[in-house]
Amino acid sequence: MTFNSASTGCNESGGIITCNIGSLAPNTSETSTIAVSVDSTTTGMLTNSASVTGAGADHDTTSATTTVSPAALIPTLTQWGLIALTILMSAAIALRFRRQPSMTP
Repeated sequence: MTFNSASTGCNESGGIITCNIGSLAPNTSETSTIAVSVDSTTTGMLTNSASVTGAGADHDTTSATTTVSPAALIPTLTQWGLIALTILMSAAIALRFRRQPSMTP
């Protein structure tokens, strides 16, 4: 995975992203956005985790949530797959033009 960017106040070090959001008033929230890229060779399940820490005697971490919005997966072909697809498409076009009836009077 490659770190791309994050909201102001967030830093990445050794694969761990830390966001310092400062003090929050009661019943308020803060959103931090983090963008990463998953390498094309990555397989298996990816797990996202987040934790919240705070100073003071009364900090409620039960409402801390994390949401992952993965980008749409775009299917790709290998170089050989693209070559095979090009050959098949060319053959199909050649057959189509070859089978057209002659229009001579």
